[in-house]
Amino acid sequence: MQYAKANGFDTVSTTLLYSIYQKHEFIEELMYGLADEIGLDFLYRDFRKGWREGQDEARKVGLYMQKYCGCVFSEEESGTSREIGRKLKKAGLSPTNANVRKLIEQNKVDGMIVPDCFADFNTFN
Repeated sequence: MQYAKANGFDTVSTTLLYSIYQKHEFIEELMYGLADEIGLDFLYRDFRKGWREGQDEARKVGLYMQKYCGCVFSEEESGTSREIGRKLKKAGLSPTNANVRKLIEQNKVDGMIVPDCFADFNTFN
């Protein structure tokens, strides 16, 4: 929001409103309050309509998708990237898709939450 204000924007929104997994009421209340404090308008739209169709179309055209949002909090929660990186380094392997696939196939990531982005390598290649 600070970027928007500093660069002459008058309205902000968020891509979180696309997800069926987000708490829209919370986001709406929070964003209206923050935007008002900074002197901006907040544009609320419920973009969840058509979510499933959008997911299906993205898969059809081969777009990269992941189960977690990608923010530092969800990445930290899963710990997947860091753990896979450590295992690759220990094995003397570079972090390529083929090497990550090899670790997963060898079950060297037991007990870890492995997001779809690591399991479905068709999205990378």
